Parts: sequence; C-alpha cells; structure tokens
Amino acid sequence: MATTPLEKTELRGRNGNKMADDAAIIEESGSLDSGRNKDSVVMARMGKKQQLNRSFGFIPVLALSSTVLSSWESICATFAAGLVNGGSVALVYGFILAAIGTMCLAASLAEMASITPISGAQYHWTAQFAPKRAAAFVSWMQGE
Repeated sequence: MATTPLEKTELRGRNGNKMADDAAIIEESGSLDSGRNKDSVVMARMGKKQQLNRSFGFIPVLALSSTVLSSWESICATFAAGLVNGGSVALVYGFILAAIGTMCLAASLAEMASITPISGAQYHWTAQFAPKRAAAFVSWMQGE
C-alpha cells in the first residue's frame, strides 16, 4: 500500500522513530538553537516545508508591548461614557459580557487555526467555510 509523505510522517511519529526524523531535520537545517529551526522540525512533522522567517527583534517586541500597554489607557478613556450612561453596574456587567464574547471569538479562531494553520488564514477560512457558489466573492470581500 503506497503512502503519501504526510502519512509516512504520521506513521513514523506513531511508531516512535520521531527522534531520528527530528535529528535528520536538525542536521539538515543546522542547530536547534533558533526558533526558526524548531519551526522547521514542527512543519516537517506536518509534511510541510518551512518558508517564513519567524524572528522578532527589539523594535517589533517594543511595538507589541506598547500596543498591549496602551490598551489600558483606551479602556480608561471609555469609562466616562459608561459612567454617564449606565453607571458602574453597566461598566462591570458590560466588561464581563465583552470578556465572554471575546473568549468565544478566540476559541473559534483557535479551532480554525488548528484545522488550517496558514498565514493569511481568514481568506482561506472564508473560502473553506463559505457556500461553494459564493466562496470566491466572499473571500475577496473579506480582503477589502
């Protein structure tokens, strides 16, 4: 019975020979010190070839941390409208409701990302999950 490369990778992992496969991939790509080489091993297990350089320098990490830290200032700036229109009860329950909705959205995105881990995923997911007749148009509208 012929197997595809992906099936061979899955079979090797199930039989316990995964370490030998990982060693061959590490030997081919260099040392396992960088995150990129670790990604290569994971991608090879899935039957894919590593194509993207995933490395973060000082500036991108600084930009991300500034974005995360400044979200608290944005939340505090919106408190005024909530206090005027509904009071502290509206703020507390509104925050709880928004947190629950955000967690549901995150769980949904995580499920789709586990099915199809690919960059530009929202376009691919839209094309996959939309009705066949509308898939091209809906995924195009997703990008606009």
